[in-house]
Amino acid sequence: MTRNFGCLLALSALILTGGCKKSFNSTVDLSQTAKGGFAPDPLWQTPASSTRLIRFDVGDGYGSDCIFAYDVATGKVSLNEFNGTNSTQLYANTGIPTTNVGYISVTTGNNQISDNFNEVGGVHIISLDYSGTGHENYLFVYIPGNGTWYLLSYAGSGKWTQQSTGTGGIAGYDLAATYDKIIAYDFNNTGHKKDLVCYRPSGGNFWVLENTGNAANPFTAVVKSSGGVGGYDLKGYTDQLIAEEGTSDGSCDIIAYRPGYRYVFWLVHASAGNSNWSAAYISRSGWQNFPLSNPQDRGIAFQEEYAYYGGAYNMDGEGLWYSPGNGIYSSDWDYFYQTDGGFVVGNFQVELLNWPFSHNPYSSGNTANVGDHVLRFSAGYQTSNTTIPNAMLTYTNGAVQSQLYEGIGGEASYPEVY
Repeated sequence: MTRNFGCLLALSALILTGGCKKSFNSTVDLSQTAKGGFAPDPLWQTPASSTRLIRFDVGDGYGSDCIFAYDVATGKVSLNEFNGTNSTQLYANTGIPTTNVGYISVTTGNNQISDNFNEVGGVHIISLDYSGTGHENYLFVYIPGNGTWYLLSYAGSGKWTQQSTGTGGIAGYDLAATYDKIIAYDFNNTGHKKDLVCYRPSGGNFWVLENTGNAANPFTAVVKSSGGVGGYDLKGYTDQLIAEEGTSDGSCDIIAYRPGYRYVFWLVHASAGNSNWSAAYISRSGWQNFPLSNPQDRGIAFQEEYAYYGGAYNMDGEGLWYSPGNGIYSSDWDYFYQTDGGFVVGNFQVELLNWPFSHNPYSSGNTANVGDHVLRFSAGYQTSNTTIPNAMLTYTNGAVQSQLYEGIGGEASYPEVY
């Protein structure tokens, strides 16, 4: 999987000399009703402090077109599919409905939750492209501190099918700590995040679980480390990992960062199936113009789905940083890639219109852990190779109305499909 580097080098020249603007229009106003025909759903529109949101895909595969929302206190679950400024509610009730085992509760372990913003304790859910079709249409449900997990495939009509389940951890990783986290990852350069990375902030554990292709026994451990990854020790309680695409051979790299301490490592994956990562970029003073000096600061993989380069759909590597409670987010849409041994860092300007980023989850007296979040997904698509409208949801746990931004392109309207 290669990139069109003629296009990229021309683009990097623009980036490094003046920056490229990407604009986002608000489609859900903070004080008014939505512009489009959104199905009413308070679970994502005014989420509570115990509500968690992820993206999911039931559509065309060029970007995840759904918001999956669940509340670890009430047990409520919803699935909404988006198409531009319209949405369809596919499910809204208690528990995750399945075709073969009834309803799966999302309240298990909620007595162990110690941090709603950082999601320490309780049920965790991620979407992944387990079957390698380009759709993030599987759910991996896990309960850190409990060790129980479920792999669910989407069956249609707002229901899932349980493919497998287990207790005491997954593929040897015990999931014994409430602060364990799992992200989807691409270990073999397939262009599909179908594997898992399990890690333990403050504990140093870093495991890669490779997709077996057998949903009944879905993963096997191929990397087991208790000393972090690529020189990053994973000894911080606030440590976060992001899976990103940033190298010329299509490898899926890792951004490791420690908010509050200003550490950022860009860790390059050596090659497909290789158990080694090395640091291509190290900072102990934040990321570019973003200081990462607060424990609530967060980064997201902004456009890490499928981009169209040189006649192929490849994953892309860009990030967005934001600081809840400080009214700031990174003004840069940071772009990374490697070619001919050179590591290039550039900036796209991002425009967010109305979201104040004013909710600090760790401010004095804020016991509910109410804080700002950003979720990137795709709310619509086109069939050509021009820019596809992509979406960014900004929300605050605590009954504040969410805001949905739709990408409208800008000066850097290079071919891509989300």
